Amino acid sequence: MVSSPLGVKLSGASCEKEVENIWNKILGISDKIKYIKNSDGVWNERLFEYKFDANFYTKGEWRHTSYKALAQAIYYLKRISNLSIGDLKSLPEVLVILDRNGGFMVPSQQVERIIGDAEDGLTVDWMRPASSPDTHLVDWLEANKYFENFGISYYQFSSDQHINEFKRAVLEAEHEPAKIEIDEENFIGIYTLWKQLFLGTEDNPRQIADNYVLDINLKFQFVGDTNILINLETDRRWEVPRQSYEDFWKYYKRPPSVSVQQYILAHKDCLYDTETRNDTGDFYTPIEVAKLSNKYIDKFVSLNEQVNALWWDPAAGGANLFIQSPRKENVILSTLEKPDYRTLKSITAFGKSTIERFNFLKEKFPKSIDKQLKDTRKKPLIFLLNPPFNDQSGHSKGKEENPNQIDESFIKSEDIGQISLRTIRGAYVKFLYKINSIIEEAERTNAYVGLFSKTAWLTGSDYKQFFEYWHKRYEFCNGFIVSSEVFRGTKGNWPVMFSLWKKRDRILEKAPSCQIKLDIFNKSLEKIGIKKYHAPSDWQIRLQDTIDRECLKKLKKKKFVPLKNEYQVYDSGKIYCQHLHEGSFGYLRTISNDIQNSGSGLILMSAPYGGSNANGVSVVKENFESALLVYGLRKSVPQEWHNDKDEFTLSNELIKSSKFGQLKRKAVLWSILEGGYTSSLGKVKWDGSSYDVRNEFFAMPLSELTEISGIDSSKLPSDDTVASKWVEENRSNFTLLELECLNAYKTLMIYTYESGLRLNGDVKRKVMMPDASPRQIINGIYRHSEKLSQENKGVLETYLRLVKKLQDNLRSLVYRYDIISEAIFFQSESNPTGTPPKNGDVLPFTPQTNFDKVLEKRLALTSYIVSNLKSDPNLGRVKLAKIFYMCDVISTHDFRTKYLREANGPLDQGLIYNKKNGYERLSSTYQIFQTKEEKKGRVTRYAYIPDENIRPMVARARTLFDKDLASFDCIIKIFKKLDVRQSEIVATLYACWNDLINKKVKDISDAMIVDEFKNNWHEDKKDSRKFPKGKLMLALGWMRKNNLIPLGKGKVVKPKPSRVIVPF
Repeated sequence: MVSSPLGVKLSGASCEKEVENIWNKILGISDKIKYIKNSDGVWNERLFEYKFDANFYTKGEWRHTSYKALAQAIYYLKRISNLSIGDLKSLPEVLVILDRNGGFMVPSQQVERIIGDAEDGLTVDWMRPASSPDTHLVDWLEANKYFENFGISYYQFSSDQHINEFKRAVLEAEHEPAKIEIDEENFIGIYTLWKQLFLGTEDNPRQIADNYVLDINLKFQFVGDTNILINLETDRRWEVPRQSYEDFWKYYKRPPSVSVQQYILAHKDCLYDTETRNDTGDFYTPIEVAKLSNKYIDKFVSLNEQVNALWWDPAAGGANLFIQSPRKENVILSTLEKPDYRTLKSITAFGKSTIERFNFLKEKFPKSIDKQLKDTRKKPLIFLLNPPFNDQSGHSKGKEENPNQIDESFIKSEDIGQISLRTIRGAYVKFLYKINSIIEEAERTNAYVGLFSKTAWLTGSDYKQFFEYWHKRYEFCNGFIVSSEVFRGTKGNWPVMFSLWKKRDRILEKAPSCQIKLDIFNKSLEKIGIKKYHAPSDWQIRLQDTIDRECLKKLKKKKFVPLKNEYQVYDSGKIYCQHLHEGSFGYLRTISNDIQNSGSGLILMSAPYGGSNANGVSVVKENFESALLVYGLRKSVPQEWHNDKDEFTLSNELIKSSKFGQLKRKAVLWSILEGGYTSSLGKVKWDGSSYDVRNEFFAMPLSELTEISGIDSSKLPSDDTVASKWVEENRSNFTLLELECLNAYKTLMIYTYESGLRLNGDVKRKVMMPDASPRQIINGIYRHSEKLSQENKGVLETYLRLVKKLQDNLRSLVYRYDIISEAIFFQSESNPTGTPPKNGDVLPFTPQTNFDKVLEKRLALTSYIVSNLKSDPNLGRVKLAKIFYMCDVISTHDFRTKYLREANGPLDQGLIYNKKNGYERLSSTYQIFQTKEEKKGRVTRYAYIPDENIRPMVARARTLFDKDLASFDCIIKIFKKLDVRQSEIVATLYACWNDLINKKVKDISDAMIVDEFKNNWHEDKKDSRKFPKGKLMLALGWMRKNNLIPLGKGKVVKPKPSRVIVPF
């Protein structure tokens, strides 16, 4: 029985927070303890974990609750070791765990042993919230009786004497701190600390990273009593503050296992800053991708050939292509970079390899390599490499000379004419040319080349000469593409290709026609499809080259007002384009010939685009069709990560066939109806003159315009436009869909006049012009006015839907006629239609900060729910919020929510309504889904309508919530059957039940849950007409039947404060 003053105070505590406050006062640390993340506080190298009434030790035995509390504290230590808890950079010396009845302490060194033993003996889900540790870990701790084995003392708070003994033990505890072991998860974060202390005067990012990798592999030692560290193998010297250096290694432990050392070596490029890596295109091959390339080599190169071959990586970097490969006996690793060379020389795994540093493209080979080439001349020679991805292949910016730049002397005299400098500008192409020279000079008959590169040298017309040169000498074996996002730190998202080539028996006179088939792998390295590439050939014509430019050669250029969009004069810096050819009525900006440049690089306007630098063409009557053919076809194919450098080509056979007429008609009509940035602005003043900007791409004839009620006849064009004449000439050949699209276009133009919408439109966009373009109408009316009737919106929606359908129809022809090679994706459970998965570069919301990552999770989950329940008429604010709560409370992810006991159940208002970060605001901003207000009499409800970017967010949800997805699916499936009131009841009962478990209430009955619902939730829940007890009892039975039984996860839902709190 507790009789002491302190004991009475503790035993009288009613919750965990009171226990915490009382003990912080006893210890005198109330104003000193530091709260980090969700921990109960850190003070003076002590980590505290408070409980309310856990009863850790009774009747001479440690109870299950003590092991659960220990497991929770272990989770915090694990996260500290990963440098993921605030600014804590070292482990506390001791864990202090207590409740109102008693407490105990565990030195962190012993916990370090526990973590090591646990990870050796079982798989622990370290991603779970610390408050809900993996039950496997808890049971394992209890089974191994760690408290008994470590001799942990328990202090019973039965008297002031015992309490003071525990206080003294906590305050006086001294233990050697456990070291944070450097591993795969924290090596980058620890590098940041290491660099701050020991950078010295070194400014080469490669050299700094190299020193770190060597240091964590114990490759340095002090020279006598000096501050100089030396690497005995390379004689590399480095000065550091000795005491700081020795103190640093008291807190951190070097990686003990070879596998971790190899992992860090393989990811050394991640230690360079992102800008440097993207400048040089220097990205190490991830180990798993390297392993995948070995599998493709195994399919084509026999085991006997591989064992006997001489392997050579001339751009070795960290030698990732060989780190976990059995092929280390007969290997040449060469690199240009001194830090890489030093690191490779220090790695014992490469002890038998030939390691040299020289410029592979420019310099003569070292004697050791010459000798190895001669000694193995009768054996297979296999080049395996991942050279820099950038086009110019240089060092970082600011260098006076780029060692990889080449001049004409690089090309052999007999090859001039076959290839040019322009066609070998990519680093990987330079390497291929040099490799072929080596193979031919050595007269190797059995040779292979395995190369990581971009796809441009296969598909790009600029590389046509070199590809023909290469393909005469080498035949394609196999290969794959994978997203560049797998290579950490790359900008953008584009395909990285691995291709394997075998030397032909003889050089062919002419390169054969070639279709290259590559497997497609996603970011998880799962095979998801197949992609076929057509290499450039003489029977293909670049789509870009079909634009008639000959008709412009005899025409003079005249100055004309430059625009930057459909209504604004160009004012964004230097004006590059301010002329059109005589007779021109439009301008087509057209950069390159690939999909990557078919977005902002492809613009159709009624005036020159001021930012276009020699990348466009004037549109006149003679080239009207050919210009719009290019615009329509290129705009029809959306950019995906796997197709960015694919080029549009037309076969001679297609151009000569009747199919080409159908294709051209469809492309030109879509271009007219979509309109691009064309516009009708009337007189525009610029640079002291006035220019008449008319819309010759307008599809309606003058005779139909004059019949529109309310039209301003003074602004009518003087004659039919070029586009309207083309439409009339081709109308008889239009398909039903094409006629429907044309009709929807005309309806939009007429309706916006006769309904009076144009009168209230954006004056700046000149929407009152009779021949205003679709973009003027959409931006100047529909996106300008907030309140539009459903009828108003319906006219636009019909137009957009049909034009989109025509574009889809056009895209199918582009794929059918091999103008662009289509990727074929396998159907799967997560991709039932076989449609291409959207990757990171098309995600509407890209997180930059840690809180952004939380917002991304919120958006991903809401998108997943909305997408799955888009046909549910009951899905609105209340139901979505309840489903989100249910998913949140069972999830392993932290959504940083703060639920209150609101009238409609558990609710975090900021999660939904925050003007900056609420999911309604963000989903609307990023066009993921829209919140639509619907009024029925006096009742207002809000529906959620999927928008154009919901699909990539749903795909992101599948990646983010991989482990939770099955649970989320169950929740969604169950709630799909419920109406709004039922959803509210079930979620609130679940929260009441869950809260009772969290409060350690024993023997919870249905009556207790219903009482919590009726009397302790919200005034609204006391209404017996809305919530009769019998109905609530039935609901609990239904919940059990559907396995909706809480486990005490998540935080207690707090009562709503009596005063009004604005959540913004």
